[in-house]
Amino acid sequence: MDDVVVTAVETSMGSGLRQFGQVAHLARSLAAAQCVADVVEAGAVAAWEALHASLVSVGRLDAGRGTVTVLRNIGDLNPGQERVPAAESYRLSDCGFLRGLVERGGTWRYVVGQPDRDSVQECTLAVLGAGSVLAVPIVVGGRIWGGLYLRRHRSQLPFDDVDVELGTVLTAVIGAGLAQVERVETLALLARTDPMTGLANRRGADEALETALADHREAGTSVMVVLCDVNGLKRVNDTFGHPAGDLVLTRVSALLSVASAELRGMAARVGGDEFCLVVAGVPLSRVIDTVQALSEAARLLPFGAGVSCGVASAEACAAIGEEVTAKQLFRLADAAQYRAKRTGGVRVGVIGPDDVPEILTDPADLPADTGCGREPGPVRSALGDWVAAAVAALRESGQRAPLARFVVIAETAASWWQAAGWAVSTLDPGADVMVTRATTMSRGGPDSVVAAKLSEVGFHFPVNQCSLTAAAVHGGCFHVELADSAAPPAVLAVLASAGYAGMIGAGAPDLGGTGWFVELYTDAASVLPAGADEAALAAVLRALVALALHPDPA
Repeated sequence: MDDVVVTAVETSMGSGLRQFGQVAHLARSLAAAQCVADVVEAGAVAAWEALHASLVSVGRLDAGRGTVTVLRNIGDLNPGQERVPAAESYRLSDCGFLRGLVERGGTWRYVVGQPDRDSVQECTLAVLGAGSVLAVPIVVGGRIWGGLYLRRHRSQLPFDDVDVELGTVLTAVIGAGLAQVERVETLALLARTDPMTGLANRRGADEALETALADHREAGTSVMVVLCDVNGLKRVNDTFGHPAGDLVLTRVSALLSVASAELRGMAARVGGDEFCLVVAGVPLSRVIDTVQALSEAARLLPFGAGVSCGVASAEACAAIGEEVTAKQLFRLADAAQYRAKRTGGVRVGVIGPDDVPEILTDPADLPADTGCGREPGPVRSALGDWVAAAVAALRESGQRAPLARFVVIAETAASWWQAAGWAVSTLDPGADVMVTRATTMSRGGPDSVVAAKLSEVGFHFPVNQCSLTAAAVHGGCFHVELADSAAPPAVLAVLASAGYAGMIGAGAPDLGGTGWFVELYTDAASVLPAGADEAALAAVLRALVALALHPDPA
């Protein structure tokens, strides 16, 4: 096969019928193709036989990276070249004929010694012992999917117009075959994908877990299931509407995607407000650390939502004498999740080989889920008074514009906390500059140039200069003190130059995507009621921000 030498290219009617038969044979082969690799293999072989090429290569274009990756080589391979390459790719910027295929979308043909000869091509082909080359684009769905590259020895007649036509027909058939398998692969993907979040669905999670468990039984590979439940989703849907609930779900799915990438696992949405991670071959300690970070990040979810997570390992099943099955792993993870809800705080429960509590069978005695992600603390009574005052002020104001409602919250909080000043700002969708819409400074730093700027309506602040603000304006909260050396330097610099001792910020996006942000500043004269702290105030402020975005705060 590798020593084919063709001394002439037939042009008789018989040759045409033979070529037509080869095209028909390729079409029949592609009808049975199950994947892209099948199509590429059949197409390369058919082109090698029909066009009497010494070498045929099929490459796939990555337009975003500007590269073509070779998927198959048939015929006389170059030294080091493989039939199914592990890593053979070329940059468009380095290959004139590749650029031509992409830019013009037509065939490219070169013959050694042609009048408008290319010295680089001449040298390259001479080294390879080639006399001519032909490249034809493969088009799928109106876009260039890749290309077919063919080469002939110097001892063969060069590619001619008949070869170009036949190559075009062959690539059209290959393109049709690729379109078919891509549709099949897309349907298979959709059958295993949650349409809202883009994560796997329950079927996809079950298949991934069964594969991991098979490896566990054969080689002892570690397997873990992480179940994540969105706290307060019903409250969000009932209070702010289902678009707000959908926003929470997409934010949670983004957190799961990041965790899945870190653990090289599978993230899935397995129910309305339930998500899971299937992880294999990773130490339990690393999984716990990643899930803890996920739970921490979920504190910044919009509308005061949060997550509770349960982690269970295959080793835990064995530790309690149970068979290691997908059903039992999900049961243990579910029990760990309920245990996390009981614990509160950063809600992560773990059932591992060294941590096997009694399995919960009746969650009816669990405390009601407030959706705020925190257990009641000793300062709730004092904060409760302030919350009641803020809600009452919202009701009495009669104002329904978002800015007016935010001003009510900011003024009430500043009065209760004896804050040195406050500001309400917005961040438009897609923008990176936050704009102050309302503000006041009662005492403290107005003599400072920075404080004067902060007190200006219309003040522009690049939100990406401070990670705390960037997170809060999208649905989080924070508190920071000048004495906290671990705080972001940008925040400490603002506080120091403005003459303030601390800052609390909270925000959330409205349903149109605009981010709203409330910030309060303290100075030496600011005093919290006995037993209260800034962390608790920040959490409640975030909840009130979400309340202010509701069309009817009453």
